[in-house]
Amino acid sequence: MALGFWWWWHTDHIKFGNGTWSIDPRNLSATGKLQRETIPPSLLKVEGTFPGLGVHILEDIGQNNVVNIRYVLRWETLGSNRDQPRPPPYPSPSMLRVYAVKIVWENVLTRH
Repeated sequence: MALGFWWWWHTDHIKFGNGTWSIDPRNLSATGKLQRETIPPSLLKVEGTFPGLGVHILEDIGQNNVVNIRYVLRWETLGSNRDQPRPPPYPSPSMLRVYAVKIVWENVLTRH
């Protein structure tokens, strides 16, 4: 659901949990709970062929001047090794990439 000129409000509450709500600006009533998908599943797929590689994702804090866009860092590494040396062979370096990802909002209370 495209938000257009609708307002939204995100809240974190110790007792009631967290969520993002769409707000009708005419009467300030909540019209639905929104779910946002920011990380496309294709970014979570390992591209490297070295055994044991995993994908790491780091999202921005959401404070930029571009509406409905999040910036995401993505890279691949082996898992943690507790600062112990690894025996060879070693994987090739992976590319550190920055993605601009469009946020897709969906009203989870009215989806069919």
